Amino acid sequence: SDDRDGTEAIRTGTRFEKEVRRMMAITHSTIAAAGCSLILGTADPLALFLSLIGSQLPDLDTSTSAIGQIFYPISSRIEARYPHRTITHCFLATGFLALVALPIGYWTNHLL
Repeated sequence: SDDRDGTEAIRTGTRFEKEVRRMMAITHSTIAAAGCSLILGTADPLALFLSLIGSQLPDLDTSTSAIGQIFYPISSRIEARYPHRTITHCFLATGFLALVALPIGYWTNHLL
């Protein structure tokens, strides 16, 4: 069919897909920073930074996500072995992330 206004090309083309991935990364980060700030009652830059990183890590299992494109060799390897929203979206991955992030926060707060 003839698509005169170009909406079909935008909807299915890479420009739209890139915009969706960018917006997903932004909304994940915004929700994580807001939640971290409200739950911890702080605007500590380290806590907010760790929450931003933590909000992106679950999408490391797909090479089309923002974090997946940055760490392409890792994400493509995970993507080849596991479907999206499996290994990186589980409680085990959350626990591992907490085991890494909590000592960093504890250590840096005691250095200051």
